[in-house]
Amino acid sequence: MPRIVRGGIARKKYDAGRPANHDRERRMQKWNFRLPILAALAMLIQNDSRGEELRPWIGTFLSRKPGVVDLGPSRRFEIKPIIRDLAEFGVSDVYFGHNQGRGGPFYHPTAVAHLKAHGVLGERDFLEELLAEADAHDVRVWLLWTPPSAGESRREQPGFKDGLYALDDYSLASPELRRVYCDLIDELAEKYLPRHPSLAGIYLHEIHAGLDPMNRPVDLERFKEYCRAEFGAAYAGTNMPGIDPDDVWSRRYLLYRNHVTTEFVRALADRARLRGLKTAFCHYPAETSSGWPIGADVLDLERVTDMMWEVSFALENCKHYYSIKGAMLDFGPTYRNNNPALNYASAFHGYPLSYFEFATPVYVDEIRAHFPPASPWHQQYGDPYTGHGGKTEREVELFFGKKNMGQWLRLMGRWQGGAPPAQISAAINPTPYLMLRPRGHSQFFVDNVAKLMECLTLWADVDGMISGSLAMPENLRRYETIIIPEEHGTGLREEVFRQYFKYVEEGGRLLVVNTPITTAAPDMTAARDRTAELCGVAWQPAAITALTFVAAADLAVTPPPPGRAWRHGALSNAAAEVLVKRADNGAPLLTRRRLGRGEVYFSALSFQPGLEDYFVSLAKLLAQPRFWLEGPGGMRILEAVQKDHQLCVSLWGQGGRVLKVDAARAGLTGAEFQVRDIVTGRIFAESLAAAALVNEGVSISITYSNQPMVVAVGAPEALRDYPGLYASAEVFRDLRERAPVAENPQVPILVPEGPGARIGVYHLGLGAEEIVKAAGAGGMRAFTLPRLDTEAMGYADVIVIPQIAGTVEFFNQARPVLRKFVENGGGILLTHDAVGYRAHQSVFPEVGVGLENVKDDRLQTAGRHPAAAGIAPGTAFNPGFRFDHVAIKPGPAGTGLVVNAQGAAVLAAGKFGRGRVVLLGTLPGVAGSPKSSDGRPAAPVGVELEIVRNALRWLAEKARAE
Repeated sequence: MPRIVRGGIARKKYDAGRPANHDRERRMQKWNFRLPILAALAMLIQNDSRGEELRPWIGTFLSRKPGVVDLGPSRRFEIKPIIRDLAEFGVSDVYFGHNQGRGGPFYHPTAVAHLKAHGVLGERDFLEELLAEADAHDVRVWLLWTPPSAGESRREQPGFKDGLYALDDYSLASPELRRVYCDLIDELAEKYLPRHPSLAGIYLHEIHAGLDPMNRPVDLERFKEYCRAEFGAAYAGTNMPGIDPDDVWSRRYLLYRNHVTTEFVRALADRARLRGLKTAFCHYPAETSSGWPIGADVLDLERVTDMMWEVSFALENCKHYYSIKGAMLDFGPTYRNNNPALNYASAFHGYPLSYFEFATPVYVDEIRAHFPPASPWHQQYGDPYTGHGGKTEREVELFFGKKNMGQWLRLMGRWQGGAPPAQISAAINPTPYLMLRPRGHSQFFVDNVAKLMECLTLWADVDGMISGSLAMPENLRRYETIIIPEEHGTGLREEVFRQYFKYVEEGGRLLVVNTPITTAAPDMTAARDRTAELCGVAWQPAAITALTFVAAADLAVTPPPPGRAWRHGALSNAAAEVLVKRADNGAPLLTRRRLGRGEVYFSALSFQPGLEDYFVSLAKLLAQPRFWLEGPGGMRILEAVQKDHQLCVSLWGQGGRVLKVDAARAGLTGAEFQVRDIVTGRIFAESLAAAALVNEGVSISITYSNQPMVVAVGAPEALRDYPGLYASAEVFRDLRERAPVAENPQVPILVPEGPGARIGVYHLGLGAEEIVKAAGAGGMRAFTLPRLDTEAMGYADVIVIPQIAGTVEFFNQARPVLRKFVENGGGILLTHDAVGYRAHQSVFPEVGVGLENVKDDRLQTAGRHPAAAGIAPGTAFNPGFRFDHVAIKPGPAGTGLVVNAQGAAVLAAGKFGRGRVVLLGTLPGVAGSPKSSDGRPAAPVGVELEIVRNALRWLAEKARAE
């Protein structure tokens, strides 16, 4: 599903991470009396900015799709009411899906070779109509281009075969593809830009699809030439390198993929800049992606593009990208199965906003009218909001529609241009991290970076940053403490290392979390260990061991639970002061080195569950935040921003805690301060002196789960501008739990008669019918299961749930009853994503969870077990669906029985309660080529068929014995 939309235009001068109008607003406060004269002059001076810095930057994705399905060529391109409505509640920028799908025809008449106009146009020009209306409403337009996908050939599809797919080479590395797009930029600049000031630029969307597969002879030659030019070395392989952190060619291949993306973007951006247009890039952080690195280096791209689309709704996963040049942050109201309250609350950060997409959150009645209950689409996916979208009706009432979107956007936009007030930041080093951990990087990042940051927000606001970004010098001046998380101190550039060294010398503090500090060449060669130079200790990896702490007598550090095993490194040659050591052998666990006016702390302990209080206590040693939370409870800080002598803090959780604010350091002025929830207008404190605000603080309570709480602190007269969006917090009462939606309640369940285990196969799973046939042919009574609830499960001894073909809402909401079914003695087989990967929640983490998506088909059995009876260990096979599989991380109750070529488990079996579970990362019942993600229903065969049948028999044994 496309993730797009963002707004705004490039800053005239990049202010190293601050929103563009930060300094302008400070000047405006001084020269407020000149505003009437300046406004009059602005009307006389015709410039292209059209007041771009005087209003919030809010962008939305505009296309002929309502987010759920194409409206079709018979529908009119009704742009006038859409642009008018969007402009009325503050949208400044729209992203127009200028071509169909990936590399498809365009929505304007074009004379560019290898491009085609869409047949739906007839005599019309959708782009002309859009630009004319955008001119009238002072809205900027970005043309969203999704280049061809090298992995899915559409050469024979109508509308595609005579366009870009007719090129001999249409991958991102193709010089010819770049020329075509540059010619398109020329055409747009000559034909539309002189007449339409609303044409802002181009937006490159999900272009990483043009990187795979890179296994043709021309790709290999290009990679070899890149290696010769960049590294002075020849690659002798006959195929592209595999994924191996210990292989320098594998690391160079990752760099090559990034290089291809950067050079494609650079070519288009240079031509756009020459023609007076801007360039934006849709960026997905590779370290949080589930598959192999996407092929985009943000440090290179921010130097090439004017804007970068990022997300804010991923919380700590993506906070690192907030200060990237030109960042626009999507708060994602309409992404499926998300939490609108959490997404909206996460948007109060002061940066420019965007949201996907224009229609679904605004035109509720119109969308529902287009997909009525009798329509085939509705029957398959359910209501566009409560079925397909995974929202509750109450969420739709509170957060969607013109009124709701308008008032929320105005409130969010009010804080744009403010300054980030956090004093703590976690720094990551993305590309070296991916080289170090090319597989399993996403889960490790969440566990050791995102969760560390989340834990610290129980006390203070925490930002993120990228080591080596354009904003790094400003960030180092801004933050009092920088945390370098585990595995993110490796492979630093020399200039980045020097910046950190200087930062500490000038008074900053570093907390290094169980990671060596090394510098290296881009391909991680010529590595130098700089840990001792910066931290005053030598570091080596160590095993997970049980240990007890001894801390310095005057050190206020919360000790972890004793006697448990913890992941940690081994420190030696400590020239730094030892603050915490092991009780048994005196080995250092926490050291402090004074360097110039600053300090470097080194924790040999990794962040891990059970050490939350320990790391919060470390942060309290290092930083003095401008505001913080005290007292027990789970409420934490999502976002914060300071503007116009007011502080805005977005909180999340439930219960009550105390918010304390150092008024002077937080930029507040005046003798007394008010604290108000600007979502409901509730006043927590009417009039507090600065001393009381910092010493006693203010008790803040969140009554309901999923209640957005956005608190403003400032002068009472200023906060009168926030009467609230809702009458009271009572409107959020019904958000405490999402009511389950009944699925197919009237569909009868027909179990075949006769002997054999009863195998219920969930009807929405990929390959479900083929699995029913395969189980039936194996002597079992297999049938289709139309719903996942207690009543339906009672018909089966074993339930099979393949990866869901449509919405995963019913699967995810059934998690408790699935666990109860197995706990009471049932058996369950989950395949591909359903093992607990991507949108599918993990149902049995005790047995295993999905780790990553592996595009490889080399598998072999790895152990003896009844679920693999009759198959000798080491038996190699290929699954029917050969394009990919899901690798599994076995849990404490899981045993890996099939492994892939990288040694990761692909099948895990284990017991849960009185029942049994099998997680199978392949997709039985579907067949497909190794080169294409397209699959077709096909009976499982060979070893895969044997595994499926044996797994079902093993699962059924316990259930039938009961």
